[in-house]
Parts: sequence; C-alpha cells; structure tokens
Amino acid sequence: MLSLIRQIGLIDLTGRKDHIPACPKFGAEMVVRTAKQGENAGRTFFGCSKYPGCRGTVEIEG
Repeated sequence: MLSLIRQIGLIDLTGRKDHIPACPKFGAEMVVRTAKQGENAGRTFFGCSKYPGCRGTVEIEG
C-alpha cells in the first residue's frame, strides 16, 4: 500500500521516518490506511499500528 501511495505521489516518505508521525494516543508508529466507509471513504490517513487496540489517526497533509 505504501509503495502505491509513493508511486502516485500522494506523499513522499522515501526512507525518511521523520515524516511518519507517532500515534497521538499510544505513541506507536503510524501506518498508511485508506478509509473504507463514511464521509472520508477512499481518503488515506495515518492510523495507529496497534489498531484495533488503539484507534488514533492523523490526517495526511496533501
């Protein structure tokens, strides 16, 4: 998924972990996810790698 996002140019993370935020609730590393339902369906965001135990999210600025 992350490689697809890099290919289409939504975000550029080219090996720089400083662009991947820490979860605001748990402090764990975030992963890129795509909303599957609701008003944000189809949009990408950072979600906590500890999901479903933590539901912390951060918007991807674009």
